[in-house]
Amino acid sequence: MKAIPLVLLSLALVSPAGAQSPPQQPPQRIPVYLSLMGEPFRGTVGGPRPLADWFAVADRDHDGAVSRAEMLEDASRFFKILDVDGDGVINTIEMSRYEREIAPAQIRFDGGLKPFRSSDKSDSVGRGSPEDPDREGRRSFSSIGGGSRRMLRDLQYLEVPQPVMMADGDVNQRVTADEFAKMASKRFVLNDKNGDGRLEASELTPPLDKKGRPIGPGQRW
Repeated sequence: MKAIPLVLLSLALVSPAGAQSPPQQPPQRIPVYLSLMGEPFRGTVGGPRPLADWFAVADRDHDGAVSRAEMLEDASRFFKILDVDGDGVINTIEMSRYEREIAPAQIRFDGGLKPFRSSDKSDSVGRGSPEDPDREGRRSFSSIGGGSRRMLRDLQYLEVPQPVMMADGDVNQRVTADEFAKMASKRFVLNDKNGDGRLEASELTPPLDKKGRPIGPGQRW
């Protein structure tokens, strides 16, 4: 076997100029609009949040706004999707299906819902109810390994509100059609900011930062 010249061997081992792979860009997320009753609408990468997709479904008379009657009708439509067995009640299994298949915590977060927990400069978190997030005080992250950003993110996703379960008025782990309708009416009033009995896109659109990203939920819960 002939010896390979050292020059040729060296050239084979040296990567050609410019052959280095470019730095990978983080994958772009698909924008999500989460309806007032928790139904996710997914847009296209790089596009706006698909609020118009919900309006296309809920605004039945196509007058550019959603009335209370249309809101209740849309809530009833979504309730039937969630009530798989058609018994008029969303049970724990059907709630789990919502959390696992329809709107996982990541989707609800991308849709604009903020976790019950939130970090502050002292590296601690507030924990409480949607009405009073700080009710239960503070807890340090030191007990879970220093509170890395990824750990904080994953922990927050566990605390993203679950809009369907929040309609459980008597807290019996079941949501009836009546409870869902009452919550729809309540959320309609909370989001009808000018009190004219109509929900317009401007009332459900969050303010944007300089890069065009939502800086807060455009809807009240």
